Amino acid sequence: MPVAKADGHGAVARSSRLKALSAPGPSVRYTRRVLPSEPQPLRARFAETVRLYRASLTRCMPFMLLAALPTAAANIYLAQRVHGLGLGAESELSNVDFTRLQPVMSFLRSPAILLMYGGALACGLLGFGATLVLQQALLSGRTVAAAASLRRSLQRLPAAVLATLVTTAATLIGALLLIVPGVYISGLLQQWPAVMYGEDTGAWRALDRSARLVSGQWWYATSALLGPLSIILVLWLLCDLSPGTVGSELLSALATLVSLPLLTAALLVTHADLEQRRAGRAAREGALRAAVR
Repeated sequence: MPVAKADGHGAVARSSRLKALSAPGPSVRYTRRVLPSEPQPLRARFAETVRLYRASLTRCMPFMLLAALPTAAANIYLAQRVHGLGLGAESELSNVDFTRLQPVMSFLRSPAILLMYGGALACGLLGFGATLVLQQALLSGRTVAAAASLRRSLQRLPAAVLATLVTTAATLIGALLLIVPGVYISGLLQQWPAVMYGEDTGAWRALDRSARLVSGQWWYATSALLGPLSIILVLWLLCDLSPGTVGSELLSALATLVSLPLLTAALLVTHADLEQRRAGRAAREGALRAAVR
């Protein structure tokens, strides 16, 4: 695995950035157990994820509000405007007035809509990244101020946008081929957020590290995320049953508040586990080579 080289000044600068995240704050009762280098059962990994989730949930709430509310507001505004342009009742295709479809498509392609959803994406990644920074600090036995978490996330926002676009494009291209390649690529790149915010790297480095960590143990890495993803999916499906766009979107935002930190916790726990396993394999291979000599 290639190791990024850095001169003395670069190493000092990175160390300073990481140390700056630590700040006096309220103590959190979370003591991480050292994960062994051998494969762990799904139950053990999920229990560790729940512990991290419970320890960080309250402090993550402002970040989750930042991630969820702009998207909910954008969806509500879009639904109301599209409905006002004459597409009929919400979600009832039989009532769609297709003679008004062209103005609606023009409206959806307007710079205002693109800017609105671009801003919602940026806010979502900003809150998502700040949550990862905070949970990573807890996982490492440190405390981090909310402002420092948000600042770190803001610094990584351009890289996070790039990594998100690359991952989405690669997954869609793979899905268009035979669906299975898309699922595999999505799992292969799943760890880029944990790498980016946990190791303070850029987009391409995070994507490369994710692929290298997950390669050869795709199912082992992906299985830890199935539980949180299933919970999120069920909550969102239940929210869609709510009558009216406003109620549905507000419930979806509430579901995001309580469920998304579980996904970020699962990403970080899985990343730590994969790193421990990689280090264990490297140690065993080194010992074997020394014995052969």
